[in-house]
Amino acid sequence: MASELELTFYHLWDIHYPNIDLHAEHRFAKPRRFRFDLAHLPTKIAIEIQGAVWVNGRHTRGSGLLNEYTKMNLAAALGWRVFYLCANTVNDEAIYHQIATAIRETKSI
Repeated sequence: MASELELTFYHLWDIHYPNIDLHAEHRFAKPRRFRFDLAHLPTKIAIEIQGAVWVNGRHTRGSGLLNEYTKMNLAAALGWRVFYLCANTVNDEAIYHQIATAIRETKSI
């Protein structure tokens, strides 16, 4: 189930970049259960939307953070580029532009 931040991202992405398809909850390292919140599969560009940054959420506690490091190191080893968003950046149009530009430039290589 998508979080409120993820729903905000989907809505804004569809407004600004309706022609760039992103896949939700993409499992990128089978048989591991690691998933990206969103992924553009042809370019191996992923988006992770982190909530609860200031409230001792899953991604900021020790065990969750260690698991996140394992996930991101594996993603990097497999050639993925990952953009991170949080509550402070999910509404920032500049971030959307950076992601869309990275996708477009990678597609043209």
